[in-house]
Amino acid sequence: MRILGIDPGSLNAGFGLIEQHGSSLRLIEQGRISCARDQPLGARLAFLARELDLLLARTAPDAAAIEATFHGRNTRSLSSDGGWPLESTRRPR
Repeated sequence: MRILGIDPGSLNAGFGLIEQHGSSLRLIEQGRISCARDQPLGARLAFLARELDLLLARTAPDAAAIEATFHGRNTRSLSSDGGWPLESTRRPR
């Protein structure tokens, strides 16, 4: 089983792809999708969405999970992450 984990953000989105065989886990790929800081929020989110679509098509995970919004000190950045309305999901077999 291949599992894709996503750490969302409005400037950078991190990801990691692991493969599970029984009780063994192996890292397949990890990386970051970065946006230009000078772009408007809508353009950044559209870019991230396109890049995530490409990542999903290329890696074909069986399941995916997205990290919940971090509730830290910087409430301004929390409100500008666009919501990222994704949840853990599993591809139908």
